[in-house]
Amino acid sequence: MPKRTRFLLSLLSGKEEIEGGLSILPSDVTHKILSHMPIKEAGKTSVLSRYWRFQWSMLPSLEFDLDNDRDDPYYVDHVLLFHNAPIHSCKFNAEKVFIERCDFDRWILHLSRNPIKRFILNCYTSEDGRKPYDVSSPLFSCQDLTHLELSDCCLRLPGTFKGFRMLKSLAVKRVTVLQPDLEKLIASSPLLERLTLCYLKDITGLKIDAPNLQFLKLQGNLQYYVEPKNTLHLVHVSLEPKRAYGKWHRLLTSTSSIRELEISLRSLVTQENEATS
Repeated sequence: MPKRTRFLLSLLSGKEEIEGGLSILPSDVTHKILSHMPIKEAGKTSVLSRYWRFQWSMLPSLEFDLDNDRDDPYYVDHVLLFHNAPIHSCKFNAEKVFIERCDFDRWILHLSRNPIKRFILNCYTSEDGRKPYDVSSPLFSCQDLTHLELSDCCLRLPGTFKGFRMLKSLAVKRVTVLQPDLEKLIASSPLLERLTLCYLKDITGLKIDAPNLQFLKLQGNLQYYVEPKNTLHLVHVSLEPKRAYGKWHRLLTSTSSIRELEISLRSLVTQENEATS
């Protein structure tokens, strides 16, 4: 159990304290305390008193760590089933363990019925031949999303997709996606301010149509040509190319609004060291 969790539980362990002062804490203070705990540890506070019994089920933000045996699909089902308040933020960490498609589909369907604003999905990354998770279509009906981060999965826009009208931050990392779908996703998010694209394959001549874009990060094989279009507010660009050659440098001359430029050569240095060793 994390030290911070042990401290918080010890703080709440005395019945006299609970029934006296801590049982009448404002709900926002209670939720602040619980937000610093893993969801499974927050659930354990339900045994402390009547007041604390259902406090964990009203947290607006949920984070499930499916790696390291902290959480499991059955526990995720339990939390979502007994959750009694709108869910505004949800994160799934499943980089080291394979989760069945039907499980992710069920959880995303449940979240799509909430005013979800922040969604992060980190999927299984092992190269054992298993097909990456194909993000289910209910996610694309979440019109309250302001932050979306997808890693190690497949992204296919449904024909009914109308865009994310509130989305301000988008991160797509090691995702299998068709270029027309990626361009449509970006162009259909008119409020988009931050865009991160990492290690994408089969992308050539990517057109970025984002009138409010301020921050752009590109990482990996940047030999594809990124063409900013209608990006008058783009001021910060961060590049981490995997190879020195390619057309990524054209980005720097394609827009005059850039004020801050960050170029990381960590990947290049690593490859050169490996070549000479």
